[in-house]
Amino acid sequence: FVAFQGISTKGDATAIFKMMDDNGGGIVLLDEWSFFLKNCEVAAGTPMGKLLNEDEEGGVGKKEQLFSNTMTKSKPTTPPKSSNSGRSKSPGRKKVPEPEPPKKRNPLKRGAGNKDTGPAKSAEELQAELKEWLKTKPPFETTAEPTAFGLAIGKTASKDLKDFTSCFEPLAAETPEGEKLRDEGFLAADPNGNGLCSLAEIETFVLKRLLSKYPNTGKGKDLKTPGQDLFKAFRPCYIRAFKDAADYAKDDGKTIKGTKSAKQDDFVDKSEFRLFCVYVCIYASMFDAFSKIDGGGAGRDANDDKRIELDEWLKGYKGVNDHGFVAFQGISTKGDA
Repeated sequence: FVAFQGISTKGDATAIFKMMDDNGGGIVLLDEWSFFLKNCEVAAGTPMGKLLNEDEEGGVGKKEQLFSNTMTKSKPTTPPKSSNSGRSKSPGRKKVPEPEPPKKRNPLKRGAGNKDTGPAKSAEELQAELKEWLKTKPPFETTAEPTAFGLAIGKTASKDLKDFTSCFEPLAAETPEGEKLRDEGFLAADPNGNGLCSLAEIETFVLKRLLSKYPNTGKGKDLKTPGQDLFKAFRPCYIRAFKDAADYAKDDGKTIKGTKSAKQDDFVDKSEFRLFCVYVCIYASMFDAFSKIDGGGAGRDANDDKRIELDEWLKGYKGVNDHGFVAFQGISTKGDA
């Protein structure tokens, strides 16, 4: 992502942190992080930004805010228990809400604002600000070879991220081979054949694909579960990729037959499946960078609380400057950071 390029001093990093933390709460949550990086790519007009902007008006990245009351009050979902779990017998499965952030603090909700800080920026407002900011930055460069959809996973990315994206990047290719893989993948993701994939079905597809490439090995105390471990590691990305992809096709607002209230945007259909495969790689890269800073180091442990404070950011920003983000290019001083 363009956002991470050229961060070289804590001054640059401080300025970036303030842009991400636009409500002044002193911390950056994963939703704020993803919101900022996505809109920086859109503002820069990168190939990846154009794809991230494909969701129709009203979807994530447009007018819908990730910190809605519905999402913050919902309970976390549980991962599939096996390769057969998560299948819906009909398209009536309810849309799974965003898991609630940890409650160590009470940061302002995006879009809510208060008498001290005012409302958080909308996507359109942030993009306008970022377009001006990007004019002061050097052209985007990366040491990595970009994918067909513009994601350049550089040397600061984790091995887990590279292993994860290698499972889904082939399905995003606009080639005969990629189309064949998507046909096979969508059949696996849509076990009841109704042409619509719920979040639970999509998650089951992700799990199965990871288990297929990275199967369990050993037994007892020597048992290793690399596929399951990758699924759990990047699980926060799936709902973001799902919601953005589900917003691509036109939603006529009609309730889907056989359901109580489900609409087109509650599911991913075949025309949106390639975008899901693209988005899950992009959001996984965002999350990989976030996790490398959260808790003060790479990996996921007890110090990770799904939020980044300024001191964590200042200690860790150099470790993500080659993840390929537009937004973090050209950071040269502590104040800028």
